[in-house]
Amino acid sequence: MGIAVYTALLLCAATSVRAQEALDKERPLPDYFKACVRGRPDFDRCIMDSLNQCNHFFHTGVPEYNVPPFDPFFAKEVVQKRGGNSLFYKLTLRDVIESGWARSKVIRFKSDPRNYRIRYTQWWPDKFLAGQYEFDGNMIQLPIDNKGQFNLTLYNYTQTTTLTRRPVLDEGGRFLRWAPIKVQINVLNSGDMALHISHLLGGRVIMENILDRIINAAWRPGFFVLRTTINDLVETAFTKIFNDGFKGFDLERVLPPPESISNALS
Repeated sequence: MGIAVYTALLLCAATSVRAQEALDKERPLPDYFKACVRGRPDFDRCIMDSLNQCNHFFHTGVPEYNVPPFDPFFAKEVVQKRGGNSLFYKLTLRDVIESGWARSKVIRFKSDPRNYRIRYTQWWPDKFLAGQYEFDGNMIQLPIDNKGQFNLTLYNYTQTTTLTRRPVLDEGGRFLRWAPIKVQINVLNSGDMALHISHLLGGRVIMENILDRIINAAWRPGFFVLRTTINDLVETAFTKIFNDGFKGFDLERVLPPPESISNALS
């Protein structure tokens, strides 16, 4: 009898949790941020906690605010160029799919309204990227031309994102419009990495399999080399996400009024 009662209680608890999760997903966006009053000392902490309750929106977007879903995110093309005459390469990534956003967590958040900037650090248990690549380079007068497919998984991955959006003013200092959002990504670390690249040695499968094992066994130096590429890729993704999805986003519809206004109205 005791086991039956205990099992029934567990089922009731599980049903209650699922029902609450379903209700949470139906909450309007401003409801998550109703306690985050600008001007209060706990504002940044409140925003961070609220953002971490909104992960389901990565999959669905927020249609009433014209915010599209972006997990997974699709990038048609990302181009990276580096080097000079004797040491040069151009890496083009095409049809890139990036996923894992809904499993991420914001672990630090800092607003800087005076400079129209926010900076936050985000952690993922895993982040996955896959697509096509084209590599064209010149390494000490040796031309390299290669293309194929790649997939990259980053585990225990952390990055810091800085978003800046400044107002555009006329000659008299009057507001005209908001400039595009500027995005800066700084990859901090990754606990592990799995990278697989096809046609890395021109289709010599046995050698490519050996090199694949070497790359993934000695992944830490590889991650250091890849950081710049990851920064460029994620900056491109974020720039598109924020400028497309949040172009007409009205923060006043989501956040409660600043504390000074609230005090004046009370």
